[in-house]
Amino acid sequence: MVQELIVKANGKSTKFLGNFSYSKDILDVRAIASFRLSYTDERWKFWKPGLDKVELIGGVTGSGRLFYGHVTRVVKNEEFIDVSLEDMGYRMKATCSSDYQNKTLKEVITQLCKEIEFTPVFDNIPKDILNKK
Repeated sequence: MVQELIVKANGKSTKFLGNFSYSKDILDVRAIASFRLSYTDERWKFWKPGLDKVELIGGVTGSGRLFYGHVTRVVKNEEFIDVSLEDMGYRMKATCSSDYQNKTLKEVITQLCKEIEFTPVFDNIPKDILNKK
């Protein structure tokens, strides 16, 4: 679906119109996204592999965070630029290694929130649930 997204990266906020898709495997801590937009030289200069802390904002009201992560791949042809992104779960996966499934729910949530620069609040969540592995 074509939509207008606000993209925040490198201290800049820019609007792009394009097709955004997102998928997350329940067994993996990281999600992937893709964004296809029409080609211009200016857009090609903006999107670079390794561009980190990329926030995509959009939705019906235009104010919801759709994605937060980094660019893994950028491909162009004469018509389009295809951007592949990976959310901040890749950092957690590297930090927690393959045994992230043996972490408590609280440890997993805390690490994820740290990577996306949020502070977790665990009010009203029973301790037995938070400490469950």
